[in-house]
Formats: sequence, structure tokens, C-alpha cells
Amino acid sequence: MEILTQKQIDELAEKYPLDSQKDKGLDAVVCCKLLFPDRRNNPEGYWYITGCSRVDDDVIFSGLCTTSGPMGANRIAPVYFRLSGLNEITSRDKVIEMDKDFKPATVRVLGDVEAPLKSYVRVESEKERRAAIWASRQDVADTIAGLFLGLDSEKGTASRTIAEELTNDVCNDMASNRKERGPAILRVIARRLGIRNNIINKF
Repeated sequence: MEILTQKQIDELAEKYPLDSQKDKGLDAVVCCKLLFPDRRNNPEGYWYITGCSRVDDDVIFSGLCTTSGPMGANRIAPVYFRLSGLNEITSRDKVIEMDKDFKPATVRVLGDVEAPLKSYVRVESEKERRAAIWASRQDVADTIAGLFLGLDSEKGTASRTIAEELTNDVCNDMASNRKERGPAILRVIARRLGIRNNIINKF
């Protein structure tokens, strides 16, 4: 029995060519889900396909797959895999099927409904949040500099120096605490000045 028909493969390859969603991260659309029907005895048996293309006499898929980690723990990771590899698994008296009830959706959305994806989406979302904070580093520096009276005078030059000194601390503080810029700036400045009081501690 075929895991995917030739028609299904051609339709997936036309709409989602291999690597066409490579840079989309959690916003990549999972177009197809494969699984072991007896998932209780095969906890690694999930394949979430985000793209595929025919290569020579084979089909290469990209997507997310459950893999076995240390101490037998299962985790999900981005992978490439071949149709020939899946067929080899089925030749060992294991069955892989397409989930006919699966509805295509982004990885981010599926993190709320697909148990194997939940921890992966949580970790990747946190990476996105931290990356966004560091991408805004210049805006953070400008905000801090603005607190020290402008950028065109001698005081402005001094404020830019102070801002550069504080910006990395503020970005680290936003990443490890709240993402809001204002409270993070107040916390960092307060720490630098040795200020400790109940108002500052609320941020």
C-alpha cells in the first residue's frame, strides 16, 4: 500500500516545492501529516511535511519529525527525509499512513492542537521573541539617549555614550524578564545607580 499516491505527491510538490518555506519558521504551512497508526507503540511516528520535490527516482520531503532523544525522550526537529526511507520502514512490517483528517495550517497554529509540536513551538516562539528584542537594539539605544537630553549638543554626545553602555543590559533584561522597553530601561538604570525601592521593584 502506498503511503502517498503519485497524484498526492505531485500536488504537494507543485504547491509546496522543497525548501519553498525554508525561511518562514513557525509560519510555514504544514501541508500533510504522516503517522504510524499505532502511535502508542511508536511514539516517534509523526512526520509534518512542509515541502517536497521529486529528485531522480525518489521524493525528498522537508518538515518536522519526531526523533528519539537522550534517555528515550522524544523531541521534534526540522528534517529532510526521503520517500524511499519511509518505504524502507514499511518494508519492516510497520505501517505509515497519511492522516486523512489533517487540515493544513501553520506550525505556529498547530502548536495549539498537535501534542508533538507544542514544546517545539514554545521553544521556537521564545527564540523569535529574543531575536526581535535584539533586532530593536538601535531603537532601545535611541530611547535611552533621549532620556538624557537630546543628541545634538555635548549633552547629547554624552547621552549617546551612556545609551550604548546601557543598551545591551536593557536588551538582556527584556529577554529574561518582560519584553516591555520602558520597565526594562528603568530596571537597568536603577541597578546602575544602586537604587532600590518598592516602586522600581514593581517593574
